[in-house]
Amino acid sequence: MKVIVGVDLQHAYVPALHLLGKLQLTDPELLLVQASPTVESMLPPFPMDGATVDFMYKTFKEAGEAALLDAEAEARKLGLHTLPLLCIGPSAELINECVEREGAELVVVRTTHRGTWQSEFLGSVSRAVMLCGHVSVLAAKQEPIEKQRLDVVFATDGSEFNERCLDRLLAMRPSGIETVHVVCAWGISSHLEHLLRHALPHSADLNAELEAAAKAAAERAASRLSKAGYKTTARATQGPPDRVLHEVMAETGSDLLVVGAHGKGWVERLLIGSTSLHELVDETYNVLILRP
Repeated sequence: MKVIVGVDLQHAYVPALHLLGKLQLTDPELLLVQASPTVESMLPPFPMDGATVDFMYKTFKEAGEAALLDAEAEARKLGLHTLPLLCIGPSAELINECVEREGAELVVVRTTHRGTWQSEFLGSVSRAVMLCGHVSVLAAKQEPIEKQRLDVVFATDGSEFNERCLDRLLAMRPSGIETVHVVCAWGISSHLEHLLRHALPHSADLNAELEAAAKAAAERAASRLSKAGYKTTARATQGPPDRVLHEVMAETGSDLLVVGAHGKGWVERLLIGSTSLHELVDETYNVLILRP
């Protein structure tokens, strides 16, 4: 599979590269993309002579090339084979262009939790590929993980879309995963459902039906993962998905949350993709956003 890794000048990408290495995907083809700013975007608001402009261009180019050499060396330590690409222009636009041109299935970025949309290197890229793209995103938010194999939480809702997200995960064949904790949140709990609560029947029988459906969905996903060779657990927990996933990540001490996301219109993202968007933006743990 083709994978694009964003490379910055401050080496913020290193934990993302290590997380990718820990997953041990089967035969990943890595394209390292370093997006240098255009000279025009960095010019001060007063005239500058041509020699100074040329010097700025040369400096940006050399810094980008050095960053790519460092990234290649880091990737070799992890047993990853790479192809470097130096681009000039806005990071988010260039990453998305590379995704389309290369037919990439995964974008790997580093982002840190500093409040909504306030992240170091490539915060704009993770936002762009999450909201506008049709590609899966691996977002590293923590320092490199020391243990040999990863523990993962996989979020399911039992939908056909989620089944296809699981298909995508299994197709990646990540052999670096030890245990997958499958969780399904259930209950009438979203803000929209709260507004419509007066029109929704909400009885003990309904709760029982919702819980049974959630348990079945979790067990179904866990069974597929178990057949693929992973250790699994399955649970159905009442409550809003954001809170449930946060609690399960903390309780299990997992290294990565895996969740599906639609990549279509704004309305669909607001109604369906709000959980994955929250996990990418507001939580501090590593996240893999899957798109089938």
